[in-house]
Amino acid sequence: MNLAEYLAQFLKTNGVVRIFGLPGGENVTFVEALRAAELDFVLFHHESAAGFAAGVSGQMTGRPGVCLSTVGPGAVNLVAPAAAATLERSPMLAITAEIDTRQQARVRHMKLDLPRLFEGAVKGSFVLEPDSAARVLPEAWNLALAPPMGAVHIALAPDKAAFPVDGAPRTIDQARSLGFDRVALEQLKNVLLKAGQMMILAGIGVEAAGVQDELIRLAEAWSVPVAVTPKCKGHFPESHPLYAGCYSAYGDRPLRQAMTDADVILGVGLDSVDFVTSSWDIETPVVNMNLSGADDPALKPVVAVDGDLREALVYLTDSPLVSKSDHGVRDKTATIRGEISLDLHGDKTSPKEGTVLIQELIDGLRSALPGDGIVTVDVGVFKLAFLQQWLSDKPKTLFVANGLSAMGYALPAAIAAKLEEPEKYVVAVLGDGALLMYAGELATIARLQQPLVILVVVDDALSLIRLKQLRQEVPIHGTEFNRVDFSSLAVSFGLEYRIIDGGELPVTVFEEALALRRPVLVEARIDRDEYDRFI
Repeated sequence: MNLAEYLAQFLKTNGVVRIFGLPGGENVTFVEALRAAELDFVLFHHESAAGFAAGVSGQMTGRPGVCLSTVGPGAVNLVAPAAAATLERSPMLAITAEIDTRQQARVRHMKLDLPRLFEGAVKGSFVLEPDSAARVLPEAWNLALAPPMGAVHIALAPDKAAFPVDGAPRTIDQARSLGFDRVALEQLKNVLLKAGQMMILAGIGVEAAGVQDELIRLAEAWSVPVAVTPKCKGHFPESHPLYAGCYSAYGDRPLRQAMTDADVILGVGLDSVDFVTSSWDIETPVVNMNLSGADDPALKPVVAVDGDLREALVYLTDSPLVSKSDHGVRDKTATIRGEISLDLHGDKTSPKEGTVLIQELIDGLRSALPGDGIVTVDVGVFKLAFLQQWLSDKPKTLFVANGLSAMGYALPAAIAAKLEEPEKYVVAVLGDGALLMYAGELATIARLQQPLVILVVVDDALSLIRLKQLRQEVPIHGTEFNRVDFSSLAVSFGLEYRIIDGGELPVTVFEEALALRRPVLVEARIDRDEYDRFI
């Protein structure tokens, strides 16, 4: 087989079933190898969108999601989603073409130093060669999966793609247990034993380690309130009486106060890359355990333990702890949740004519969507309300752009989620500005005939930046745009269309849209002045 075929077979052997991308003339040989290997190539209309889809695929499956681009502009467009995957701890292989090696010395057109281009966005970059493929591909695969997970770049030149390769690719061995430092874990446990009031803050590492059940058992055994960061939502059931809220940028005032009042915070998989705000301003001492990077400088933990989170959680659960009144702890946690709810809903006013309140929009979607339904959430002011208000009991049912916070994420994320979980309802939630960035992917949804609901929050502005302009008392400039005829846009791509503008209850519209089992664009008109209280 040739090198392109070897790469395709390597991916298939290790469980990859689809590749997201936009090809060019330089990787025709590889695309043909994918077809011959019966791997699904999902054509996107922008490389960044394909990369975001690959990141979500990696997050959902636990193996690297794969995306493909050509050289030059295609490779440049993959840098952003590669950076997002690395910051959001999602395993990814970003495969780009390369200039034909026989022409390297003579070519200037579209020529870039690809390893240097991807430097800082990925965990490593490799140029695939026939004589090193058997070593390089397992190394790249394992690097993408090694904690903290992230993106790895692979470049393949068209002339090398046609070179013969000896042998056949092998299946990568399953990762072994990381173990943990028992001495450090004993130190961490001693800090917890001396604490009067303790809280758990669960982070993105919980998903990577797959330790949802172990986290629940620890919280129940020790009767400890649990808060989560945005990328951990759903990994501790938010209907659980010990759930205390989401540490976010909006609506978490009661939670922050409870964390401040605690004697110690136990971080489980806590990683400050997942904070919506850039700084940690809680003075309470932190002890943290994670797969890697537990000694996060933003947290300044007094004890940090790297290693196997499952083993560490089981070890702590089996350790004795001074008995507490479970009833009292649960009552306090219920009070925190109640105060958060009051902050979110307590000062609602009547919406302006032709608009709907963001709280009612979120509540309507939550009521209509089954508990195992998947929601992908884009960047915008609405995201701040959504992260706190949306309640999720199941892992991997909420996907949010948070590490890089790239606009336009939600649409390709929903496409990937539906491909990975075709039987589940999937809803993409994004602003009008984000949809306009990657509106071409509506054609991808139509071509795939995915029964997605695309909820577009319409306010005719880049409202988060506009709001900051208002707060800084500078003129509104460069943040507003003309309203789009979303009805015509939906029809032009062959999508169904519905609108929420105060005429019907949001839950009614969502129930109808979900029942259609066809691609539906739902326009929800929001009064952007309502956002003023969000930040």
